[in-house]
Amino acid sequence: MGRVLGRHRDRVHIQVHIGALYSSGAYGWTTDAKPAIAEFEQRLAAIGTDYADFGFIHCIDEDADLDHVMNGGIWDYAQARKADGTIRHLAFSTHSLHIARELLATGSFDLVMFSLNPMYDYTDESEYGQGEAAGPLSCAFPSIPLARTRPLRKEVPKS
Repeated sequence: MGRVLGRHRDRVHIQVHIGALYSSGAYGWTTDAKPAIAEFEQRLAAIGTDYADFGFIHCIDEDADLDHVMNGGIWDYAQARKADGTIRHLAFSTHSLHIARELLATGSFDLVMFSLNPMYDYTDESEYGQGEAAGPLSCAFPSIPLARTRPLRKEVPKS
């Protein structure tokens, strides 16, 4: 991808997730700082860039995830990378309205990715959405852009 981007990097916005894992060949995620940070840095190198326009702290869905992100090294790493310009805009992804509100209340985020998937979030198959919608979230934090994830696709269960 770096060869393709080349001289056009300044015209392309790239998001890279902190916590998404691809090392096994299959998609996975973690809130453990060491592999999350290593994967983030490997993604930047593979893309051939030294910065991410959007650095997403990935898939914070439960209170335990939030605690581990905030106190286990990921939060400090993300803040340091935003300060040094490696991350231009700090973001996070979640399926939980409660977690989204907690993180947005820090005032540190520029973007939130929130699941708005009627095939998943409004059924008994999901432990996260259970009928919650992002409308109240966008009204409570009108200056924070909201990106929705996979509107009509089943999510991969957490293993």
